[in-house]
Amino acid sequence: AIAGQDLVPDPSDPADVFSQFNGDLGKPDCLAGSGWYLGLDGKTPEGQINFLNVVMHEIGHGLGAAGFLNKTTGVLGSGSGLTDVYTAQAYDNVQNKRFDDPAMTNALRAEAMRTPGRTVWAGTRVNREAALILDPRTLLQVSAPASAAGKFEVGFASFGPLATAANFPARAVVTVNDG
Repeated sequence: AIAGQDLVPDPSDPADVFSQFNGDLGKPDCLAGSGWYLGLDGKTPEGQINFLNVVMHEIGHGLGAAGFLNKTTGVLGSGSGLTDVYTAQAYDNVQNKRFDDPAMTNALRAEAMRTPGRTVWAGTRVNREAALILDPRTLLQVSAPASAAGKFEVGFASFGPLATAANFPARAVVTVNDG
């Protein structure tokens, strides 16, 4: 899929993707108690594994879709330094660079992946079509107090007035403890 052509054409063996799936799934020695869900309705019962999802996932690998970026360290290609198809399209909104740019260090990639909204997909088709379905992100800039300073994503309610400076007292701070 990445090359756009069959890299190993063999008329005697035209198959390019081979898949085998374990029929023993759910038995005592193979993920006991689970099993394949063979439905096509997307309603996989609790404790079962959706067979269609697994098949599509594995076919994706057969077509060359695989990611080898270490999400903790930012190291490319499982240490090889090579870029995979996903990493080549990852973009850091702060550094304004693709993840495979030589100026993107392992530390910068790792930081970008840890920061919500900082890493985006930068494929040309996605960039062209995303605006058709995605709303632009809105960030709230908090400057004081220093302990609350930063940029935060804001979502708008479908009720009440828009949040503007006029809707808030001059020194309002709302804290939420999510646990």
